[in-house]
Amino acid sequence: MSNLADIVLERPEAAPVGLLDTRKTSEHLRLPSPPTKELAEAKGKKRKAEHRCVVQVLKSMAAGDHGHFAQTIGDKWVGDVAHCGGRSSVHGPCRQPSWLPQSCKFPLCPWYQASRARKAGERLHALWMQGLFSTPSMATFTVQNVQRLGDGWYDLSRALKALHRRQYVKGRVRGGFRALETTISKDGKWNAHSHELLDADYLPIYPMTDIALRAGRWVVLNEHPGLMRLWTMECQSTRKENGRWIPRYPTLYRQGINVDCPEHWYIVNIKQADYGGIKEIAKYIAKSDAIVSGGVSRMIEYLLARRGRRMLQGFGSMYKVNLNDLDDDESEAPVAPSECPFTNCPDPAAPNWQFLAYGPLDGWEKSDRDPRTGRYRLTLNGESRIPPDLLPVYEVVTVPAEPPVRQLTMDVAR
Repeated sequence: MSNLADIVLERPEAAPVGLLDTRKTSEHLRLPSPPTKELAEAKGKKRKAEHRCVVQVLKSMAAGDHGHFAQTIGDKWVGDVAHCGGRSSVHGPCRQPSWLPQSCKFPLCPWYQASRARKAGERLHALWMQGLFSTPSMATFTVQNVQRLGDGWYDLSRALKALHRRQYVKGRVRGGFRALETTISKDGKWNAHSHELLDADYLPIYPMTDIALRAGRWVVLNEHPGLMRLWTMECQSTRKENGRWIPRYPTLYRQGINVDCPEHWYIVNIKQADYGGIKEIAKYIAKSDAIVSGGVSRMIEYLLARRGRRMLQGFGSMYKVNLNDLDDDESEAPVAPSECPFTNCPDPAAPNWQFLAYGPLDGWEKSDRDPRTGRYRLTLNGESRIPPDLLPVYEVVTVPAEPPVRQLTMDVAR
């Protein structure tokens, strides 16, 4: 019998060669690989197409084609949304392009959604790096589709707060952040659901029992009721009113539900979270293209449902973390917004600007923000100067006139 030391394991020549991932499994943060340039360009083009669709619908509403209330909303938002995403312009003396950002704060604008998601992600990432999430988990709570989005979000928020007041959940969840989201299902109803980024101990979704061997006998250490069963019980809870038992959350309650039958449980998904959990909870609250394409009535119902509602908030140990100022511009106000941000410009104060497009130019990379002008320098393959023969490639769009200011009769959530 040959010695093990003499045995040589041969590897097929076609097999790939690569280093093993030796990172610790308890590593606190796994950064995703940077997106490719093609992916970034595709996302930018899609966002621009969605933005054009939103502006088109708002202009139709402002024209009075959908009633007085829709006209009020259109008049309020069409001017700001049309300019959202900022403006890419080229300065005449140096022929160098720059991008001046602008935010409209309209909930269904894709440019505003991307900006808000970026700010929320940076804030949550800072908390993550501080070690406030010792055992991070990502949980998703779903309910049946609802006809009225406002009622669905209202009952969903109350049910989640009541779930976290249960002794079993309260003893295992130290805190976290909750985000309310929605999509439109195939049957035309609202699919209201919630994501929670939790700092929590192990929470099984199905009922189970922890046992251990003690002195030759198996003893029960802990009983886990299962998160899916607890969530279903909470959604099906009732209260007494005028001598009758009625559903505590009418939009979540379903007739004929057996809370002891797994086939009747509401779907709950919980898993260990990495950096993707931050991106999931900080992303858009709703897909604007699905709601805008659903018609003006969908847009109005969505705007009214989220009015005065905190769509991303902390609870437990994260309750005092302020996320209400995501819409505020934390950067210093520029002192020379009309000047060129490039230092090699021969006449940076010259007012000779040529408008290129809304938002950053496709394929061009933006640098850090210039605090003096508030602009981002744009470069393409390291070159900042646009040749004269490339200028006609970009469509020169005239800035539309500001719509007349109307006296609003109802404040729709900003």
